[in-house]
Amino acid sequence: MTITDIDIQTNTSHGQPADFYDVSAKLTRACRVLGLESPQFSTPPAISGVNRTLKRIQSSEIQSSENKFKYQIAVAIDDRLTSDVIADMIDGICHINKIPELEIHELQALLWHAATSAV
Repeated sequence: MTITDIDIQTNTSHGQPADFYDVSAKLTRACRVLGLESPQFSTPPAISGVNRTLKRIQSSEIQSSENKFKYQIAVAIDDRLTSDVIADMIDGICHINKIPELEIHELQALLWHAATSAV
């Protein structure tokens, strides 16, 4: 499967909080199924004026014993296309998992499919 095989319905809409949390849940599930490090997603980034930040969370900052995330990906959603927000989330997942360049496009396609699927 390639990125061009996926019909993305999100290019014209702007990100909304409900969409963000839905996509976050889908990407978290996809990471677990694919055996990838599953980040914590949040919005907005702590740094003003940037679209995405990546943060390594120290073990002392992890409060829940159920969800021990080692990374946080924070993305801006206001006044941005949903597709741009999803792209930032997926790129963050690829970065924290240190995906080799030769495998990145296939993984991006799988994550796009997961993020934009109806289920």
